[in-house]
Formats: sequence, structure tokens, C-alpha cells
Amino acid sequence: MKKYLNIILILLLLSGCSLLKRNIPDPDKKQNKDILETVEEVEKEIGETPFIEDSESNIVETNLVMSGSFYPVKESLDDIRREMNELKARIVEYETRVTIPTVDHDMLKMVKAPHLKHRITLSNGTIVHGNILREDSEKMTVETQLGQITLDKATIEEFSEVSEPTADIKMHGKFSGPEQRNNGESFIYSGSLINSGKFKADFVRVIFKVWNENTELIAIDSAFVNGSNTKYSNGVITDSALKPGEIGTFSVSVGVPKNTKYEYETYDISWEDED
Repeated sequence: MKKYLNIILILLLLSGCSLLKRNIPDPDKKQNKDILETVEEVEKEIGETPFIEDSESNIVETNLVMSGSFYPVKESLDDIRREMNELKARIVEYETRVTIPTVDHDMLKMVKAPHLKHRITLSNGTIVHGNILREDSEKMTVETQLGQITLDKATIEEFSEVSEPTADIKMHGKFSGPEQRNNGESFIYSGSLINSGKFKADFVRVIFKVWNENTELIAIDSAFVNGSNTKYSNGVITDSALKPGEIGTFSVSVGVPKNTKYEYETYDISWEDED
């Protein structure tokens, strides 16, 4: 048995040497033939084939093809900077749209702050605007735009009512008319209006009514005043607005039925508050 082991070791050494020199052709083919014969003899005696490691069986062939970069870099540094600037501009535009809500002027007209009817002067010079809710001999409760406050009446110098600031359109002087035209079938009334209030009046209109002796309405008609040119948020442009202290003229033609007996006339003034 020891003999056989020695033979196997010799074969392993010879096979290792042959692996180191596998790329060099062996000039002695007879030696290889003898080795094969010796292996066959050992196989017959021990009944099995001695293990000879074939290093070529452990060689894994890899057909790796070197391609380009992991991902192609097609953009230059200037292109990246340009894209970043475009993104910044879009973000600024988006934030502007979010932070600046659109204003619905019709909704603003519906939401109005309450009118503060009283003006209260305190001993330290402070002026409080609000509505007096209740008071007794010692205290006064006032509703302000910031909420309710309670004042010590000993600190109150005086208080008074404040009228709500609005437009106030009146006839400026006396109107002229009726000037009868078209054989008495048209009554012409002319004159001027003045805004004595503290706010602008929009779409100022004067309406004239003609009555008979039985206080029956014969005819009615109206006309807008010739005032300031104003453009509103909805795109409407008019010249029938009167600013505080402004005077505008008018001329109203009222069509009266033929052969109608005229007795007297009345007028009304209307306007709107678009602010």
C-alpha cells in the first residue's frame, strides 16, 4: 500500500509540473505515455482512479467587454448651471403665485368692517373708536375692531357719536326747467350736483318725475351726471363718478305725452359705492 501511495505522490508532482508548463510543448512524449500506463496499472490494482486535479476545469472564462462610462455624461457644466437657473426662476414664480392670492372685489364688498359709532377721548390723550355696549356709574364697555374693552369712566374726558363716512350727493343750487321742446312733448331739466361727503360716489344719476294736478305720475326719465373718468377693476370705464367736493352737471329729457296737463315735478338722486 505504501508503494501505491508513493506512486500517487509522484504522479501528482508530475501533473503539477505539467500544469506550470502547459503552454510549453513537452518534447518527451514517451514520458507522458509511461505515466498514463503507470496510472492504468495503479487503477487495476486499487480498483479506483487516482484523483488528478485538472486546473483547466477550474478556469472560468469571462468574456467581459469594456463599454463606456456607467452613464454617459452629455451635459456640460454650463448646461447644468442654466437648468438650475431655470428651476430657480420657476420656483420663484410658483412662490409668488402662492403667496399673493387673487382678490375678489365682489367678496370684499360683502365683508365690511362694522361702523364704529362713538369717539371716546381719554384723559391721557388717547382716542378710542368703538361702539358703546353698556355703561354704569363707574365703567363703560366698548366694542372695538380688536374686541371688547372696559374703560374706567374716571379716565374719560368726553365721547361723541360719529356719523358713518359716505358719499353725500346733493343738488348744487337750483335746477332749471322744465324747458319745453317738441311742442311740449319733451321737458328738459338741467343743473349740477355736488358730493358733500367723504367718499367717492360712482354712477351718479338724477331722476326727474312729472306729475299732474291729481298727483298722478305722467312721465319719468333720468340721466347720469358728467363727472370724473373712472376705470373699475372689472374693466368698466365711466365718467359719472363724483369725488368728495366735486361738482358735476346733468341734463335730463323727460318725454311727456301730448295734451297732458303738467302740474309739478320731483327728482331723486342715486349713486353706488364701488369702493
